[in-house]
Amino acid sequence: MISLYVRSSCAAALLCLTVVRGVLAVNATWIGGAAGSWADAANWSEGVPQTAADTATLNTAATVTIPVSITLKTLFVNAPATVTVASGATLALSNGGGDILTASTDFTLGGDGDVTVSRNGTSTTDFANIKPAAGTTLTIAARVTGTAGAGIELNATGTLLLTNPGNTFTGTARISTGNGTLAFADPAALGVTAVRSDGNPSKFVYTGASPATLTLPVQLGAGSTSFENASDGPLTFSGAIAPISSGTKTLTFIGTQTNILSGTLSNGAGILNVAAGTGMLLFTGTATDSAFTVNSGGTLAVGPGAVFNTLLLTCKAGGTLAFNPAAADGFAVTLPLTNALNGAGVRWSIPNAPTASTVTVPTLVRATTSRRTIFTRSFSAPTPATIRTSASANVRPPPRSPRKPMTSTSPCPRPPGKTC
Repeated sequence: MISLYVRSSCAAALLCLTVVRGVLAVNATWIGGAAGSWADAANWSEGVPQTAADTATLNTAATVTIPVSITLKTLFVNAPATVTVASGATLALSNGGGDILTASTDFTLGGDGDVTVSRNGTSTTDFANIKPAAGTTLTIAARVTGTAGAGIELNATGTLLLTNPGNTFTGTARISTGNGTLAFADPAALGVTAVRSDGNPSKFVYTGASPATLTLPVQLGAGSTSFENASDGPLTFSGAIAPISSGTKTLTFIGTQTNILSGTLSNGAGILNVAAGTGMLLFTGTATDSAFTVNSGGTLAVGPGAVFNTLLLTCKAGGTLAFNPAAADGFAVTLPLTNALNGAGVRWSIPNAPTASTVTVPTLVRATTSRRTIFTRSFSAPTPATIRTSASANVRPPPRSPRKPMTSTSPCPRPPGKTC
């Protein structure tokens, strides 16, 4: 009887141990070689990671296929790797607002399946963290659908590249830490709600192969944010751009291709300063209260439809302000209340057009270091531009109330090819 009792107790103990082991998290490392199936237990050190408590680590270069839907807490990548989600399968990355993807080297998450991401409770900003290390690129090519209200959050100093135009996540595409770069091959890859910058500085880069339009609002919470157009064509911003927190926010546009602002700019909850960096920034939208700065080497082009309900435009040394670059008929614009020339070599260009262009300058202020402002015109067209200004270029400081604009309509007296 005693022997039987002991054996029964041992069996019960083993049964209890088996049940407990079944609910423990799996923290598995890939041992499957250069390629294999995620679902094959032989490819993992501790069995298949496939529940919301499990983590997976890739320490060797590998191409791994996820054939069926799984849930995962965190994926750690420490060697160049590609994980492919098969068609019909879903990789659910679920860790509240914690880390879900961490990569110390380049990594691609692709395939025809779906990826969902999580958030912290019902937060509209605290999404699960995606963390590529500095100098690395983490690419998500699979479709990101997200759970309700969850978005993409870059929370590291590396580059996150989103390429799938079918992304439907409903939270924002957000940078939450300084020096992070969020790149996108298609504006539609940024989801369906908004683009948000909270890291100071933050950088967004368009890498597509054709002209495109970003229709989403751009929300600025960081002190310094930049958009770079590194594509093969113009990038148009047609949505509203505004700060979402107090303080001055500087939004700089750079790139080898033209950035076009056709939407609305405003101070929102803070103060917005829009800067034209390297390359051309074409403004055809409406700006209210916000300020503009043309940096050295940058060009701010002002096209038809541009409305400046603003207080200040500053042109720094070596910057260019180009009016009516397409020489449209009947072009007319009124610049902000105060227009400052800071430094030497500031250039303003106004081409002739079939019908006259008119630029009204309420007040023009030139710093002592500004040696010259050059107005250039094309002499191939019959009609010269009209410049209207209420104060000379040497007035410092500007008057409190601009005087009635003066008008200058005389053609350039110099021979063709020269400047006035």
